[in-house]
Amino acid sequence: MATTAAPEPSADRLRRVLTEHGPALRRFATSWTRSDAERDDLLQDIAIALLAALPRFRGDCPERAFVWRVAHNRACTATSQRKRTEAFDGTVDVESRASTSPSPHDVVEHRQRLDRLQRALRLLRADQRLLVMLALEGLSLDETAAVVGGTANAVGVRLHRARAALLAAVASLDVPQETP
Repeated sequence: MATTAAPEPSADRLRRVLTEHGPALRRFATSWTRSDAERDDLLQDIAIALLAALPRFRGDCPERAFVWRVAHNRACTATSQRKRTEAFDGTVDVESRASTSPSPHDVVEHRQRLDRLQRALRLLRADQRLLVMLALEGLSLDETAAVVGGTANAVGVRLHRARAALLAAVASLDVPQETP
């Protein structure tokens, strides 16, 4: 006689998923937002979306892929809502990431490179940004294919193109802009 485990309560399941994937989701949200407050709002939206979606997870793909799919969908929705709001009221959130404490030169350089990478990620199309983020988080091509759809080979080709676009975006940030 086979025994089946009792289903994991929703709150416990969400807590486990956020504990397991929280740092990666935080990095993901940072790549989609311009401030710490926006990042925290997006993380909260992702958690709420996961709470609603996890009971419907059938296990037809790895849980990690499912979590990324939910996070990506929520990030796309939040971004389009933010753009509509900015277009309506004419406000644009100014990015302020100045450090309040002095730091050594190498820490500053590292932060500048990280900021440049995050700005370059935001210049990519949403589908390219997702592919790069999933690769940075160590998802295999098969897992990535489960998130974005398609075959692992097709995802590999798209990822190659996304990486090339990221390199071009980083290079465009390094070119000094002429002022009129």
